[in-house]
Amino acid sequence: MRLERYFDWPADVWPSLQSHHDQQTAKASLKSALAEIHTCPASFSIK
Repeated sequence: MRLERYFDWPADVWPSLQSHHDQQTAKASLKSALAEIHTCPASFSIK
């Protein structure tokens, strides 16, 4: 609420920014492990 007031941005922006940061941090720390995972066959893709 303080950041919302200070920057005059909606409160829902902050959890979104935090989530994005957390996701990017996790991807970076798991980069080598994720590289070893093979993707599903194309016939299983969700479209």
